[in-house]
Parts: sequence; C-alpha cells; structure tokens
Amino acid sequence: MVFVRDRLLDEIRKVIMENIPPEAEMRRVEFEGPYLVIYVRNPGFLKSETSAIKNIAKILRKRIIVKVDPQARKKPQEARSKILELVPSEAGVGEKDIEFDEVLGEVVIKAAKPGLVIGAEGENLKRILVETGWRPRVVRKPPIKSGLLEGIINYMMNESDYRLKFLRRASEKIHVDPLFKSDTVRITALGGFMEVGRSAILLETPNSKILLDFGLNPGINTPPNMYPRIDMLNIAPEEIDAVVVTHAHVDHCGLVPFLFKYGYDGPVYTTEATRDLMALMQLDILDVARREGNPIPFTQREVQKMVLHTIPLKYGDTTDIAPDVKITLYNAGHILGSAMVHIYAGNPAGGGINILYSGDIKFQRTRLLERASVEEIPRVDILILESTYGATDLPPRNEAEEKLIEIIKKTVERKGKVLIPTLSVGRAQEIMLVVSS
Repeated sequence: MVFVRDRLLDEIRKVIMENIPPEAEMRRVEFEGPYLVIYVRNPGFLKSETSAIKNIAKILRKRIIVKVDPQARKKPQEARSKILELVPSEAGVGEKDIEFDEVLGEVVIKAAKPGLVIGAEGENLKRILVETGWRPRVVRKPPIKSGLLEGIINYMMNESDYRLKFLRRASEKIHVDPLFKSDTVRITALGGFMEVGRSAILLETPNSKILLDFGLNPGINTPPNMYPRIDMLNIAPEEIDAVVVTHAHVDHCGLVPFLFKYGYDGPVYTTEATRDLMALMQLDILDVARREGNPIPFTQREVQKMVLHTIPLKYGDTTDIAPDVKITLYNAGHILGSAMVHIYAGNPAGGGINILYSGDIKFQRTRLLERASVEEIPRVDILILESTYGATDLPPRNEAEEKLIEIIKKTVERKGKVLIPTLSVGRAQEIMLVVSS
C-alpha cells in the first residue's frame, strides 16, 4: 500500500512540476484527508497565474489546497496586523478574533460579516494568503456569544497535531486505485424506513462502505429499537470507510458518537454548521439521558473525537471520500447547514451510478433559509428521499402562520399560557420569528 501511494505521489508531483510556475517554489506535496495539499514558498504566484491550480486540479481530478511552507509564513503578530489592514472595519474583526494554527498553517478569522472578509469571488482570502502566508478560514461570529462555538474552535486548535495525523491517515483509504473495477452498489436500510427516526443507510461498493446518517429514535428510550440496526450486519464499525451526515436533527445525527465508542476511527463529512449544531444536540442527548435515568449511549469524549474527525464541506464542492466514491453537498433548505448528498459511485473516469440522498428538504423559502437547491443537482439514477410529510396535505405557509397567531392571541386574551412543543433546531427559530413579526 505504501509503495503504491509513493508511486502515485511521484506521478502527481511530476504533473504539478510541469504545470506550476517556477516562481511558486514548490516544496512538497501531501495528502491531507480528501485534499491534495501543495506547499510552496512563494504564494505570490497566485496573483498572476490564477488558472495554474485549476488546471492541475482538472488534470489530476483532485481537490487542491495551496499552503505556504512554515519557514515562509509571516510571524503571527505581523500577519495579524496585515489581516486587520486588509479586512474592512465593517466586517467586525478585532485583534482577538484572529487566531493562528501553526500545525495546519491556517488562520481562523471570526467576523460579524464574513462576506466582507471573503471578498468578491474570494479575492480577499487570496490576498490574505499571498501577503501573510497563512491560509484563512473565516467563521461567523454569533450575535450572542456562544461558549460551544468558541469551545469547538479552541479544542480543534489545541488538537491540531492529532488532527493533522488523522487527516494523513484518512487519506490512505481515499487516494488509492480501486481494487475492484465495478459499478455495483448495494444499499441497506438500517433505520428510518417505514418509520420516523433512527435514519441510517449503509452504502456499499466493492471497495468501500459508507454510512449515510446515523440517528436515534427520539420516541424510544431503550435499545435495540432506539438505534439503527447495524448489529444485524456482519460489519464492525472499524470496517466503515466514512460517515456522511445530512443535518443536525437527532434522528439523523444523534448516534454518530456511538460509532466512535465501538471502534470507528474514520472521517465524518458534513457542513461546518451541521458539525457545530450536531455536537450541541449530542451533548443535549447526554444531559437528558442522565436527568431521566435512561441508558447513556456514548460519552462527551466520543463527541469530542467526532468533532476532531469531522471534515466540513462547502455546498457544491465535489470531494473524494473513498477510492470509488465522490460526494457533493447541496443546500436542503431544512435547517441551518442541512444538505442533500449527491453520491457518484463507480469508475472515477465516468460511467458510474449517481445517487441522491436527502434527509428532510424544504422546497419553499422560509423566514430563515433559502429553498432547496434542486436545480443545481446533476444526473440522478437513484433517489432516496425523506417522506415524513409526503402523504399529508398541508395548508399554505401564510395561512398556517395566520392560524398560529390567531390561536396565540386568543389564548393570551383569555389569560392563558401558550405552550408550543416543537423541534429545538430549525422550527423553533421559525416560530419565534413568526411570533415576533
């Protein structure tokens, strides 16, 4: 395996050397998770040779990241001053909002208005990389200070050494030639079919095993009906190559740490918002289980490990997660960070099977979110779709909102108390906006 990877890296280096400008002063090439990372001494080539990296990515069919050799980066204090100079004051970035990860070569920038830090078509991010040598990662500052969000950022920064080792280890299962050249796919329902809750699907190719969601049944407090039926398969958690999470409701993400408890050691792919929200929801599961005296399926340690193993993806970015599996996330319009997952399984050169898996989706724009981005999805051969309300005739949204307000007003006028049991993530915020308006 090591020999094969070394040979692959040699071939990749050759392609890069033929296409990257000499002034880039390339130092080395590494696989880090699903990404191919090119380390250079002079990122200034990105200003003049804007298409060089795109051309290399097209030839190699890899998602490429450019990082600067540690010796060529500006000192953190000098880089911080330069970033504050480059970022508009309206972005709401102060000195304490800029933190440096020396292991991964990244600078985390917390901004009230991330768009101003990013700039048109990411132009400002490129300037920060070119002029400081640090690869910027922009995080939105919440309107109200969030201890959880700060905790996740600090924890990941403190565990950078572990995370880099994990990314390189994870890459060993991704960047290899498929052992079997086949377009055969097997889909096994482990939960969430003919029921609401514990959504989980095992997607198998001749080379890979991928879990799509791994939730719990919130209406049941005891195993086995609380958990997806992974026990019915002759597969140990360590045999799974990747986990993909669509969104942060507990029926889709609630038991991902349970996999780590029993031996899973691979990556979790989802959006950045889902990573943060699902950690919050999983910690809440532990809190509720303790208070109610129910079985505790995992510990805080497994939640922390899941966070370290999560590789956040952006909508629209096609990413290799196995030798013969690529995924692309699209906005599902359901809750913050929710995604539909387009899966391409089979021959990387083409002719494989296109699968679309979505948890809950929303086809109408809401007060919080844009509608699902269904127009952006390419070819689909197999569709797996959540259908909880699929057979229910619902009133138009404006009528439902008016009816809710009418009930609330009538209750208040009668000196009553209004109780609205609802999902804590997504729907609760929508209802708050309806009431406040």
